[in-house]
Amino acid sequence: MSDETPRPASPWDPLLRLRQILPTSLRGVLNRSIYEAAYRIPALAEGGFFNGGMLPLSPQLLDVPGLGGSVAQANLYQFVMRDHPQGLVWEPARVLDIGCGAGGGLLYAAAAWPRSRLTGVDPSASAIAEAKRRLAGHPEVTLLEGRGEALPVPDAGFDLVLSIGTLPNVEVGAFMAEAARVMQ
Repeated sequence: MSDETPRPASPWDPLLRLRQILPTSLRGVLNRSIYEAAYRIPALAEGGFFNGGMLPLSPQLLDVPGLGGSVAQANLYQFVMRDHPQGLVWEPARVLDIGCGAGGGLLYAAAAWPRSRLTGVDPSASAIAEAKRRLAGHPEVTLLEGRGEALPVPDAGFDLVLSIGTLPNVEVGAFMAEAARVMQ
């Protein structure tokens, strides 16, 4: 008899099982299809983020209008941008968010670094459309459709690259090479 309590069934279980049996090359196709479909659901797209968030919340977490109930997810950006042991003490001039989704992280970065020029890249046309709507009041933000393995930006164009929740959905070697290529 096991002491472990069985995990309750999740609506995601069939997709997780399918992902496990697919060849690696097809897992990315499935991930991208789910991602694109999710951003066509208004309630998800309006959330601004498509990641699980992080708790406990940082005491330095900014109150950013437009993020709604996404503070746990914004906390990931706070951690990477400021609280991480190697956190930034300077405001980068040019920031790239790879896998920017509906722009929640860019909205947070715009509040944290108001003088930075921000660029977001995402493979989902639906996510980019929502990000454009959400960031309409931020002319310093550029949004581009593209994949992390082939970024549509010039070499050495950024002081900082952010990417939260993207690695499971890309070919990591190509992604890292592209991130290095665009860093100054």
